[in-house]
Amino acid sequence: MNISLDWLKDFLPGGAPDPQAAGDALMRGGLPVEKIESKGNDTVLDVEVTSNRSDCLSHVGVGRELAALLGRE
Repeated sequence: MNISLDWLKDFLPGGAPDPQAAGDALMRGGLPVEKIESKGNDTVLDVEVTSNRSDCLSHVGVGRELAALLGRE
């Protein structure tokens, strides 16, 4: 699933994290990141969402997961 860091900044207090930091945090949280690529002015994370993590099938869900993993509200 492609996750736009530009869109994630709307769901994370303090804005979107560094792409590599976001990818590393998601990997530690059990969501494998296949690749990180730039598309125009945005960065997109290709996240593999496993069947037991249906809560992360949207930008809101991934934003909540990243907030928890990064110690944000």
